Amino acid sequence: MIPAVPDYDVLSALVDSAEENDEDVHVGPIVSDDAFYNESDAYVEEWEAANLLAIEMEAAAVFSLARRKGLAAGAICTVDGNLVEGTQKGADSDEELPEKAKNNVERAIALTLDAVVDLA
Repeated sequence: MIPAVPDYDVLSALVDSAEENDEDVHVGPIVSDDAFYNESDAYVEEWEAANLLAIEMEAAAVFSLARRKGLAAGAICTVDGNLVEGTQKGADSDEELPEKAKNNVERAIALTLDAVVDLA
């Protein structure tokens, strides 16, 4: 079994980049799951009780494949909804992303590029 965790150096570089750019940083466990907008209340309660920061769909695969190929990987997750509060992308408005989340991807890309330069 290959552990699905980020590379420590990549994670550290991403955190440093975020902190240097005055971004809020939360480091901790996340879960990769394929339940695309199919979460029940019980499902959400179980993950919340496990103190997971987020549910996303790709990080475990990226971490596992990178480790298997001898590469280093990390992830920046950006929030586009809150399952605990019952808000999710496209479900509570006509917009694909809430206004607050519209530039999150752009900011994450900039932080990642800064981290890659630092790692090089």
